[in-house]
Amino acid sequence: MVIALVVVPSLYCLVTDREYWPYSPYPMYSAVAGGARNQVVVYAVPAASGEPEFRLAQGAQIHPFDRQRLDRASRRVMRAAERDGELDRLDAALNDLHARYEARRVAGLHDGPPIRAVRIYQQLWDDVDPRIIPPPPPDERRLVGESGLGAGGAP
Repeated sequence: MVIALVVVPSLYCLVTDREYWPYSPYPMYSAVAGGARNQVVVYAVPAASGEPEFRLAQGAQIHPFDRQRLDRASRRVMRAAERDGELDRLDAALNDLHARYEARRVAGLHDGPPIRAVRIYQQLWDDVDPRIIPPPPPDERRLVGESGLGAGGAP
């Protein structure tokens, strides 16, 4: 009997999409908000011409970072550079990441290809459902910075 007092009114509220407390489906919590989204990502440009750039995401390539830490650190450095006008700090971070990648590659710690540059992009979506994984291609992709090292990680 008690179960019927709880289940029947709850089902009625769900079917009619009406709110009768305490049996309400709580619609304000039942939808995921979409909207604008931006993401900072780091890519490597292979030394071989014609090869597409690739996202630096494998732990061995970006040690001591993992992908989440690299994304977070890149976002922090990029925002500081834009806010304070300190582009040297962003350039230094990209050059350091490039040199680390190449040093680890030469030492045989990962099997990535030789690269000639590291780039940081800001990717923007006008309206995207956050439940879509992976997200669709961005509406806009803006180059924020690029390492000044050449192929092999040398200035």
